[in-house]
Amino acid sequence: MAMDFVKVGEIFEKKPKEVYIRGWVYRHRVQKDVVFVLLRDSSGIIQCTFKKGEVPDEVFESAENLSIESSVKIKGDV
Repeated sequence: MAMDFVKVGEIFEKKPKEVYIRGWVYRHRVQKDVVFVLLRDSSGIIQCTFKKGEVPDEVFESAENLSIESSVKIKGDV
């Protein structure tokens, strides 16, 4: 099954409920139970939020350990 990736700049034009995006970590902030990741691609920047208990533990841990300019693929709800 192929994933149809959406460019960050097109997310709010298309208004999908679930998206696949890919890009590079622009900024990264870890708080107690939330990780904020600013993801950039060639069309823009979007904030992705990972909340402990709402995502699998391994996903939360991966988000906590990201570094700037890491290349990532993310599936999420808008």
